[in-house]
Amino acid sequence: MWLNNLLDNIDDTSILIFMKGNDLKKWRNKWGLSQAKLAKLFNVDVMTVSRWERGIQQPTPLLPLALEALENRLKEVSRKEEV
Repeated sequence: MWLNNLLDNIDDTSILIFMKGNDLKKWRNKWGLSQAKLAKLFNVDVMTVSRWERGIQQPTPLLPLALEALENRLKEVSRKEEV
């Protein structure tokens, strides 16, 4: 029931919840992050990020939340640099 409610209220910005490997790669490239930099930020091996992106290994279910938090931080830093 709660999942149906969630799905009913999804907009385009919520796509991170249903991220696949290729989506992760697009997200990472959008923010100008290398696999190595993303791996360092999440304290995982660079090969782990590679495996996530290639669909070989499933990322933690919390990855979308971590990416959302990182995206918010990157936006904040970007705004400060504009000032």
